[in-house]
Amino acid sequence: MPNTARTNPYNGAVSVYHPGGTHLVRYLPKDFPEPEQFEVEIAERVRRALTTVRSASACSWGALREGLSAARLEDLRTKDSTEVDAWIAAFDEESAAKDERLEAAQVEIAAAEIKAALGTLRNFGKAERSALEGLGFTVTMGGKHVKAVYRDDERFTFTIPLSASDSRSGKYAASDIVRRLFK
Repeated sequence: MPNTARTNPYNGAVSVYHPGGTHLVRYLPKDFPEPEQFEVEIAERVRRALTTVRSASACSWGALREGLSAARLEDLRTKDSTEVDAWIAAFDEESAAKDERLEAAQVEIAAAEIKAALGTLRNFGKAERSALEGLGFTVTMGGKHVKAVYRDDERFTFTIPLSASDSRSGKYAASDIVRRLFK
């Protein structure tokens, strides 16, 4: 740092690269009247990038568990192990890790299907009803709203407008369902 008078060679510039290389944003301190605003803007950009981009499946706990169990199995194969309990434990761990990743994928698909069915809702009809019933909801029509109960569990009862008075009401309903069921 002594050669640059305690500044970086790019005059304090900060670049935020979005995951997957889809977007780059560069910030210069001279564009902000106060250093705190500079910091807040960078922190907000990073937060938005991390919350709006789907993480790679290889970066999940399920993938890590699956990789570790595969390494254990390979180690047992390499050593020509005859320890039956070790083989059983390694296979069980691999199976559990795969089940976990499969369940996560199914949740993601179900959430996407709910958002697709209700996201552009104008009038609740056969297509929306069929989509929800296919996901395990019992749908009851009545009055100005639709009652949707997930897997006949009254704790997971949702009210959906029969006809949307607000263009975002379908998105709100989908968001509520996804948040309560899958997060």
